[in-house]
Amino acid sequence: MSVEGLEILKGVGAQKIHEKTHIPKEYIQAIIHGSFEGISKLQFYGFLSILEREYSVELKSLKEKADEYYNDLDNHTQNNLHSVFMVVEQNKSHLVRNIIIVLLLIFGALGFYVYNVIKHGNAQEVTVEKLNDTTIEKAKEVIKDVNISDDNISQSTLKELPEINTTQELNITKKELIKNSLEVIPDKKVWLGYIDLQDNKHHQKVVQKSFTFNPDENCIIVFGHGYLEMKVNGVARRYNTKNNIRFLYKDGNLTKIDYKEFKKYNKGKEW
Repeated sequence: MSVEGLEILKGVGAQKIHEKTHIPKEYIQAIIHGSFEGISKLQFYGFLSILEREYSVELKSLKEKADEYYNDLDNHTQNNLHSVFMVVEQNKSHLVRNIIIVLLLIFGALGFYVYNVIKHGNAQEVTVEKLNDTTIEKAKEVIKDVNISDDNISQSTLKELPEINTTQELNITKKELIKNSLEVIPDKKVWLGYIDLQDNKHHQKVVQKSFTFNPDENCIIVFGHGYLEMKVNGVARRYNTKNNIRFLYKDGNLTKIDYKEFKKYNKGKEW
């Protein structure tokens, strides 16, 4: 696409182009940003012809880029293995094995949690009156470096030690079981673009089904529309807007940002 043609379409905007041409908005977003994933070859060239006719723009460069993409797609039966959206096909035996592993991990975590509850009972705090011989021996180890002899160890001495809060231990155990996660569930097809904040690599795709991000990556995200649900560490957040929505995903936390903030994180660029 010539620079002039690209700028014209961007200036008009995906929503107005959709209203005039009736091309689905997510496809318009993908075409403007040069993304071909999720669009069949027949659909893509059909949409391109409509845009050329309705807005009198030349899309020769974009056609050449599309030719290269679809020719390459025909020559390869698998997607790029390094793609963050790669779908891993597993045979039945692998799937069964993975299910068993997951179930074992779940039962192991539950067993550990129940063990802690049984071990500590319903007590909120373990006070000095409930200290047993093992606790006293541990106390001796702690205080021996300050030249206090065994004969001097008494119940009053032990009262100086910090109390053990069982409830706090259980809360820590629960927290450790919760892992960072980010799942996106779109109501309908949506164009998605995200930029890795570490290497500044740009990724984009048209998606329709639920998918997850790598929770270890920090990135900024933009959607072609906001009819979707996002689950952050298992907690659902609902959005309902026809406009683009943008987010900052950093250290396992998701924050909604505006256009200016997005450009700031993207080194002043719109995309």
